[in-house]
Amino acid sequence: MAILNNKFVSVDYVLANLGRSFKTVNWDSNDVLEWCMQLEADMIADVESMAEFIEVRLPVTNKQAKEPCNVHRILDVYQTAGVPGSKVSYSRNGTYINFDSNFNGDSIYINYFGTMIDLNTGVPLILKTHVKACEAYCVQQVFFEKYLNNELNGQQWSVIDQRVTEGLTIATNQSIRFIDRQQLSNINVIRGNMITKIGLTTLYNQGLGE
Repeated sequence: MAILNNKFVSVDYVLANLGRSFKTVNWDSNDVLEWCMQLEADMIADVESMAEFIEVRLPVTNKQAKEPCNVHRILDVYQTAGVPGSKVSYSRNGTYINFDSNFNGDSIYINYFGTMIDLNTGVPLILKTHVKACEAYCVQQVFFEKYLNNELNGQQWSVIDQRVTEGLTIATNQSIRFIDRQQLSNINVIRGNMITKIGLTTLYNQGLGE
């Protein structure tokens, strides 16, 4: 389902719009997902539309755990569910959480702020006012290599780049649209065991998705 409600849409909605507008591009759904989440979590970073994710389980392989793609800010990394005091030392490279040589576990739990997801599918959601920015950013990313290879001229690239700026401006100016008084003081809290199915995000809970 592309449209989830009157506030959020799924990445499929963005993918469908891109397919209609750029019919010669072979859009990869995973690329579009990653680009949309980069924009949502790192560039727009509309914290008021995000949620606090509690006790999300991530598998650890070779002393690394892949971060969920909807992460905005990691709050805690710990080894035992229900025991935030079991925190472990770690470092991050933007994609993986890395642990030192003393870490021997096969999974880890994290608490973090991140963009909203569909609890039934695990798929990230996009605020409707951010759709234009997501579409423009995906176009920029898919044509960037062509620009570097001189397949696009400076004027063409300027148009692409300007659409990203315009999309970000729309997203920022309308950020207050979906916020009522209660939401201004309370943030959604999603516990790991509320996520009933793992979708395209790297979100794991109680062994699901491994």
